[in-house]
Amino acid sequence: MSAKKSKIPLPKVLWSENSHARVWSLVAEITKPVNYKVLYGKKDKSEVGILQK
Repeated sequence: MSAKKSKIPLPKVLWSENSHARVWSLVAEITKPVNYKVLYGKKDKSEVGILQK
């Protein structure tokens, strides 16, 4: 049986701070081709239906 891990609360993220700069930074990272495989399990944008234009 494993020991219980202590729970550390995540810090509060101020998403709306600085004209929502963190939101746009996250969107920019998510849409980079290098991240498709990790985030969506796909090779490129054409395989990811939600990001297709």
